[in-house]
Amino acid sequence: MPKPRMKNYDLSNVGGRIRKARIDASLTMKELSEKMEVSFAYLGMVERGEKNPSDKILTCVSETTGVPLDWLQNGDSVDEKGSKQNQSQAPHIADIDAALFLSIVMCENPSMSVDMIAPILNVDQDTLKGILSGEIKIDPAWETAFTLLAERLKISETLKKLCNVEFFFAHVEIKKIERALPILIKAIAMSLSEKFNDEFTCPDLDHDQEFCFDTWLTCRQSGFPVKDFSFTEKSESTQWDVALYLGLSKTQLGNLLFTAISSAQVRCDSTRDVLVFMDEENFRDAISFSNNRKSNDETYSPKVVAMCVDLDSKSVTDCEMI
Repeated sequence: MPKPRMKNYDLSNVGGRIRKARIDASLTMKELSEKMEVSFAYLGMVERGEKNPSDKILTCVSETTGVPLDWLQNGDSVDEKGSKQNQSQAPHIADIDAALFLSIVMCENPSMSVDMIAPILNVDQDTLKGILSGEIKIDPAWETAFTLLAERLKISETLKKLCNVEFFFAHVEIKKIERALPILIKAIAMSLSEKFNDEFTCPDLDHDQEFCFDTWLTCRQSGFPVKDFSFTEKSESTQWDVALYLGLSKTQLGNLLFTAISSAQVRCDSTRDVLVFMDEENFRDAISFSNNRKSNDETYSPKVVAMCVDLDSKSVTDCEMI
């Protein structure tokens, strides 16, 4: 019996294009979700536009259904000049780790030596060494050069390798978080107790809640917390809402801080927010963001707690009001 072919898809968004690719390949949502190694519910949210798929997901859809990866990412609509639209999801050059990018280029294309890369970036050998060591961060002026270097790779093959590495890293990180979480919760409570000289009761968490690849992927893409819970400050009867974040992009972090700090300024003091970062750079950027607000607004009053935690030691390494 032939599979039903529902045609209600919107090709202007990536979810609609995935739906069309699946239907044209005569695949059910269950069949495609199994090939993608994601849940049926997650695929449904992707097709409805409620979740943004990662490059790994799009690559898998492309390979499974036979549609071009570029079409899944960008669609096929063009403007009057023939340039592609729907490029809002393009990565910012500032978010790229220059040392990692260049290491990948040299690994995947052995003919690209240091002697060849330096003139492409228009830098001398000493500067290139600083970039490769991580001492020199990316310069937006290198965007054209980085594009040129990327085009010299077998991009599809490289992306497939990177997706496999990402998937492996995800499962390692998930296991680390699962092992560290019970101890981290107690460490966060202790840190708050020491800073505010009061007792904080630990939450009664649902330990049966599954933390899987879907959850990890959603948090990475959207900037949502990987875990959230609440403490109660005993003497003040204040509720402290705690949110634990994976590494956030600059844009995600900026949006989070602006929303959290702005909300705290107008909210009653019976509820406080604690932003817990597993990425030390995120924590430092949060402190810098707060300091900039203080210098520009004399009436600004810090009401949000920022914490940095270390998964390896399962401890709080720093705690500041922002």
